[in-house]
Amino acid sequence: MNPIQLEYVKADGSRAISKFPIDLYKLDLSNKGIKEIDFSPLGEFSKLTKLILSRNHLEKIDFSSLEGCTTIEWIDLSHNSLSDITMESLQNIPSLQRISLSYNPLFQINLQPFTTLLNLEVLRLTCTRLDAVDLSPLSKLDKLRELSLAFNSLSKIDLGPLSSCSNLQILLINRNRIQSVDLSPLSSCTQLRILNISDNQLETVDLSPLSECYSLHSLVLGMNRLMKIDLRPLENLSNLKGLDLSENQLRYIDLSVLPYLSNMQEVLLFGNPLSKEFLRDYSSLEFL
Repeated sequence: MNPIQLEYVKADGSRAISKFPIDLYKLDLSNKGIKEIDFSPLGEFSKLTKLILSRNHLEKIDFSSLEGCTTIEWIDLSHNSLSDITMESLQNIPSLQRISLSYNPLFQINLQPFTTLLNLEVLRLTCTRLDAVDLSPLSKLDKLRELSLAFNSLSKIDLGPLSSCSNLQILLINRNRIQSVDLSPLSSCTQLRILNISDNQLETVDLSPLSECYSLHSLVLGMNRLMKIDLRPLENLSNLKGLDLSENQLRYIDLSVLPYLSNMQEVLLFGNPLSKEFLRDYSSLEFL
C-alpha cells in the first residue's frame, strides 16, 4: 500500500513532507514547529483513531478537512496558538470521544456543534482565555466523563446543562473569577469523582447538592473567599478522600462530619484565620 503524504509549513517558513502508512492508528505530529497543515489527505487513513498536534504553532484550523475521518476518536490540539477555529464541521465526526483545545488563546468558543457528538467523553478547554461559555449544547452528551474549564477568566458559570450528564466524573472550573456557583445541577451526577472549584472568588457555596454524589473522592475549594461553610451534606460520602478548604477566610469550621468519612485521608485548612475556639475544639486532629 502506498504511504500517505502530509504537507505542512513550519513556523520558520520552511515546508516539510512526512509519509505515513495508510493503516496507521495514531498520527503524532506534536512538537514539530507546525504553523499550517493540509488535513485533506487524512480521510485516506483507514484506521486512524488518534490525531495529536499538540505543542506546535497552529493559529487556525478548519475541521471540515476531517470530515472523511470517520474513525477518529481522539484529537489533541493543545499548546498551540489557535484563535480561529471552525467548529461546525466537528459534527461530522460522530466517532469523536476526546478533544483537547487547552492552552490556546481562543477567547471565545461556540459549543453548539458538539450537540451531535454523542460519543464525546472528554472535553478540555483549560487555559483558553475564555471569559464566558454557554454549556447548554453539552446537555445531550450523556457519555461526557470529564470537563475542564480551568485557568480561564470566567466570572460566572451556569452548570444547569450538566444535570443530564449522569456519567460526569471530573469537573474542573478552578482558577477562574467565579463569584458564585449553583451546584444543584450536579445532584444528578452521581458518578462525580473530582470537583475542583479552587482559586475563584467564592464567598459562600452550598454543598447540599453533593449529598448524593457518593462516588466523590476529591473536593477542592481552596483559595476562595469563604467565610463559612456547612460540611454536613458530605456525611454520607464515604468515598471522600480529600477535602481542601485552604487559603480562605474561615475562622470556625464544624468538623463533626469527619467521623462519618471513613476513607478521608487529607483535610487542608492552612491559610485560614482559624479562631482560638476552633483550635481548642479540634486540637487533637493531626492536620492542625
